[in-house]
Amino acid sequence: MAPQSEVLDGFWIPSHLRHLLQHVEWETHGSPRPGTARCADRAHGSLKGNSQDNGVKVRWPVFDSGQWQRLLTELQSSRGPVSRGTAAHGTPRPGTAAADLLERWQSAWSQVPGILMSQIDVLNCVSDYTGFSKEMFAEAFSGDGFFNISQLAEFLKEPPTWSAVTRWNPMPGNLPGLYRFYPVGARHRWAASLRAATPLFTPLPAGDLGLGIAAGNVPGNGLMLAVLLHISNHMSASGAAATPPAVLVRNSRQAPILAPWVLSAIESIDSELVSGIAMLVWDYENEEIQQKLLAQADLVIAAAADPTIDQIQTS
Repeated sequence: MAPQSEVLDGFWIPSHLRHLLQHVEWETHGSPRPGTARCADRAHGSLKGNSQDNGVKVRWPVFDSGQWQRLLTELQSSRGPVSRGTAAHGTPRPGTAAADLLERWQSAWSQVPGILMSQIDVLNCVSDYTGFSKEMFAEAFSGDGFFNISQLAEFLKEPPTWSAVTRWNPMPGNLPGLYRFYPVGARHRWAASLRAATPLFTPLPAGDLGLGIAAGNVPGNGLMLAVLLHISNHMSASGAAATPPAVLVRNSRQAPILAPWVLSAIESIDSELVSGIAMLVWDYENEEIQQKLLAQADLVIAAAADPTIDQIQTS
């Protein structure tokens, strides 16, 4: 988190790619909820009061077109093969040589809460910036409520069938709740009536780049998209042998601190796992950048408002 700055990073780039930040412009924002937060100056290990700004300050880089392309190129060069766990200094992490990708995410995530809860200064900043209480984050980090990789794995074992187009179905993997899909037209309604028990989707071919668009009204939204995109090739037609794609997630200005904080913790546990993941901010209105990123993405997942998704579809 902001290793060379007095403000917190509202973005994520792996440590080995941070040289790409040397000649960029920066955008810095104060907390939308001014308060009395005290944030860590990660460069000097001291606490910085916000007496003048009266709130949390975060930053993210503003890339031009050429800088975006260099980032995409280096992300794709950095991805996989995910074959063993590694510590931050690059040495193999014992016991994970044959680990499945989902197991590696689960193993890393199980160690994250202890790291996060030991950084109370950053937790205060995340709480002040988002408006969610420290107690809420503490409860989420202490159990499986924030992000449960094992439940995700159970869900993936039972892909939805065409029956979900005609009625509400129980969530797979004994998860709570119901789900369904809605037909676009008569063709889909006929297909659902004839193929109720067949899978609704077929596996995609493995991709090189996954792009995520995350809304800011749900804590951890961007992190969830990063993980889903990272395991997408694992669930593709190529199966578990496929190299994970490079992943780029558009973070929200409303909640930019939480996901980078978590990814920093994961990097300290298993650096190879996040070596091809980046989380940044860009403007949808910048058509040149938006089209450049969408044109190179093999898979796009958006968790955002309908107007945002409409804008992405027309880009």
